[in-house]
Amino acid sequence: MDDLLFTDLPRDDSASILLPCESRLTAQDGLFMGAEYQVAAAGWPLKEALKRTADRTVLARINLATLDDRPAAENLSQLESALWTHVREGRLVATGSIKGASATLLGSEYVTDCQVENWQESVLKRTGKSKITIEDVRLHPILRSPEPKRHLWGMSLADAFRKFVLEDPEVAALNMLQRNPSALKSGMRPEPFINFYWPLNLTSEELAFDYVNSPYVDLGRPIPAPSTEQHSIASALVDRLRALTCLLASGHVTAKGTHHRSGENIVIDALQWKREGMGIHASNGDLCAEQDHKPVPIWTGISFLDGPKGGAKKRAILSNSTNAKISAHFSSVREATRALWADGIPGSLTNGSRNQKIIEWQRANARTIVSDKTIGRYFNKYGPLHRGKAAR
Repeated sequence: MDDLLFTDLPRDDSASILLPCESRLTAQDGLFMGAEYQVAAAGWPLKEALKRTADRTVLARINLATLDDRPAAENLSQLESALWTHVREGRLVATGSIKGASATLLGSEYVTDCQVENWQESVLKRTGKSKITIEDVRLHPILRSPEPKRHLWGMSLADAFRKFVLEDPEVAALNMLQRNPSALKSGMRPEPFINFYWPLNLTSEELAFDYVNSPYVDLGRPIPAPSTEQHSIASALVDRLRALTCLLASGHVTAKGTHHRSGENIVIDALQWKREGMGIHASNGDLCAEQDHKPVPIWTGISFLDGPKGGAKKRAILSNSTNAKISAHFSSVREATRALWADGIPGSLTNGSRNQKIIEWQRANARTIVSDKTIGRYFNKYGPLHRGKAAR
């Protein structure tokens, strides 16, 4: 995401949680709308995000109660840098309130150009000339973020599962405390046998037990209980798995794949993700059904469609169009430019004045608001496409 994505986040008053901007998830959509969802969907204040995603060995050297006193500047700087790396690399999404406005989705470049003003109150301040203060900042895991579709479009299921479930920052931090961190990184469940199959209805209790499960049973000893860290990582993993499943089962995100019988590459109906006995093969990215206690691939080669619902064949035709896909930020610049200067941008208009008018139009029309830098990149990439006739 470039610079600043400025979007009001609708709220569901009954649940008091932030919800996806374009398509709301409701209790009727499904499965998996419990307390865990509400915690992650509402986002974490900066201090809580640091606590959940930081390297535990470094975190142990810092007193979280006195973060704003900067008691250990070197260690805090290391953790803060790692936190913004998660945002910059698209594993966390930030929201916040600017000048008392409603919650706003903040672009990664915009956030990483800020400094923490107050950890306890979760406040950022923009560096540079603007010195804009952003209050009530929240960081969200991608699958619990306001607009997860933006991050999933065009990805394969295998890549999305790896990046947003197995490599989720909270999961990754907890995984470093486990006996064999490399197993989870490869997509395997934490059990004594090699198993890449993740049932969609997997519970955190079942997954926590996988960490202590053993093929050898000593009848003279009690069954070992999972540790606190094992319960924590199991809860985080199941939460992200359920978030991904909920998006697909509710139809808010659409995927296509090759059916094992017909061999056709078509859209997978949302109801497929609600069926009992279904699961994801993490390595291959297949949607499997359990048959005789074994996962059998039903849909293979699964990927997320890069827009609203539509047939896979229709999308293939559209992809050959001469209209190149552009980002939401560039699309907002193009829309503003065409609305403001239908006959072309006047040749006498300076870049600064042009940018100011574009940003004012975006704010007035509730569009994605971008920085001068992004506007400049748009015109550098596409050229003076909207210059006035006299300047052509």
